[in-house]
Amino acid sequence: MEQLPIRCRGLRRSFPIQFPPTTDALVVSNADSAGAYNGMGYKFTPAPPQPTRTYTVAVDALMEGVGFLQTGYSGRFEPMIVRDPAGNPVNCGDTANVLCLTMDNSAGDRMVQYVQVNVNGKVGDWTATVDAQAGTEGTFTFTGLAASSIAASTVGERSLPSAGSVRIALKLGAAADNNVLTGWLQRPNGDRFGASFQLFDDGAHGDGRAGDGLFALPDFPAQGKGAGFLWVQGSIGGQSFVRSDPVPYNFQPLEVTALTKDLAYTGAVVPVWFRIKNLDSRQQCFYYGDLVTVPDGWSYYWTIPPGDDGSEQFFGVCIPAGGTIERQLNISPSGEFDAGPSLASGEVAAMFVERERGAISDGDTVTVTRYREPLQVKVLSVLGDGALRPNGVDTATLTVEVYDYTGTPIQDGTLVEITTDLGTVEPAPVAALAAASTAAPAASSYTGDLVDGKEVVTLVAGTQAGDATVTATVNGKTAATVVHIRAASVHTIDLTASPTDLSSAAASTLVATVRDKWGAPVPGVNARIGIADDTGTQGKLNGGADMLTGVTDANGQFAVTFTKTPGAVGQVIARADYLAQKDGQIQVIDDAAVTLTLAPIPRYLYLPTLRK
Repeated sequence: MEQLPIRCRGLRRSFPIQFPPTTDALVVSNADSAGAYNGMGYKFTPAPPQPTRTYTVAVDALMEGVGFLQTGYSGRFEPMIVRDPAGNPVNCGDTANVLCLTMDNSAGDRMVQYVQVNVNGKVGDWTATVDAQAGTEGTFTFTGLAASSIAASTVGERSLPSAGSVRIALKLGAAADNNVLTGWLQRPNGDRFGASFQLFDDGAHGDGRAGDGLFALPDFPAQGKGAGFLWVQGSIGGQSFVRSDPVPYNFQPLEVTALTKDLAYTGAVVPVWFRIKNLDSRQQCFYYGDLVTVPDGWSYYWTIPPGDDGSEQFFGVCIPAGGTIERQLNISPSGEFDAGPSLASGEVAAMFVERERGAISDGDTVTVTRYREPLQVKVLSVLGDGALRPNGVDTATLTVEVYDYTGTPIQDGTLVEITTDLGTVEPAPVAALAAASTAAPAASSYTGDLVDGKEVVTLVAGTQAGDATVTATVNGKTAATVVHIRAASVHTIDLTASPTDLSSAAASTLVATVRDKWGAPVPGVNARIGIADDTGTQGKLNGGADMLTGVTDANGQFAVTFTKTPGAVGQVIARADYLAQKDGQIQVIDDAAVTLTLAPIPRYLYLPTLRK
């Protein structure tokens, strides 16, 4: 490890610290290249001595407080001076708004100092000045803090490749104006790392829901090698702010990618392939053989690549500049996992680390999920006992479900074959299932991939009536359902009269309409219309009949005219019947009626006769 403390006045010497027993030692060095190196100790690289050091924190209207922390390594320090944006020093005696803490290593050295202030709406640059006591020196680190309801927190991987497109995301904790932030990367020394860019919270950039406070850019172009802190600028309710994440992104010239992120385990060795890209401008060599993490009880081994004698896994593999290799890792889960429940999972991670200095590294993770063989296959139809018409257009949605013996959906990607002996099957529209297979021509059979144990298909009726048997087959297990395809038949008959009130009219048109179960008119079938009244003399159909039978036209209609007898009063009931042969006899299948009002019945008022 390497630390970069600030030095105020003076010089420190390197020294070893050794703890009994003498087999272990911690080496600390200062300004001594041979005293320590990365991985074996702490190496201090002092900055040039400075009389004082002033630090600045920009405070905006969305911040409630600000804090400054000096952590000393050596020396003696004056009291930290904190000033507001107007240049006024804060008063540690103002305990309602200021918190001052001091810790000594030795009396009066002020080795650790912390000052926290309620800003009370004072926006601008707050400063803190650190100084060593007169005639002394010191080394220290410094941290500036701000309290706010919003904060920048990077989401996802922080170690990213130094070339190509990468995803960066940040959680702000609140929605920003216009759902957008301006971002930039900043090197540890304060220099910009690449150009500025925008992060979005609009629900269209891999950021989740719009306005949820998660901002992302899925195709950010990597800016090359190096570390960069993410800074963002935006506004909330018109109030501008700037925030940064204190943990940097590390862009390295190495990209390790698992070719499949989720793998199924059904009781055999699981092969995991990794792709390794050297994005550097020169050849790099990487260790990887034992840099694998698996759950307790699991085992693994690398497949020896062609031409290798097995030494690569011990001494590393060299990849030329811009080169790519692939390596296969074989995973054997534990016996407990093998006998465990369906959908149990374990994570496997592999790292590749640059051999010379260990300064470049990357890895990836794979999830292995326990699946079992399919046992239960179901084919479900939304029609139930309903039917399709043999018109080449009507469709029915069918869902195939496949489970193991525990009732758990079997692994995604398992193939299912669906066949029909009447009509055709095709993938369901995407609206039926978000993960439905892509469109394919209709045919008597279709093979798709199960997703969450399901596949949704559409049965399309042909032009032939009958019963379609739809069968699903998965790994030798089958199930079937029957879908009825029937010619259109009469389902209802309706009767209308125009007009229904004949008080001022002599005749009314009676129309019987026959429809099938889908509401379509049925032409060419027999319908009957008749009338009934108390005397049988109040009117006739088509000039002289009480009942007429006819055949429906192209619109499924049969019409007659009712003419009332002059002077008729009261009401007449008109009735329509659909007639069909059933059980060897002509029977009424459905009927409808309408009431016709002929004329009001006279009402008489009889008065008593008076005699004188």
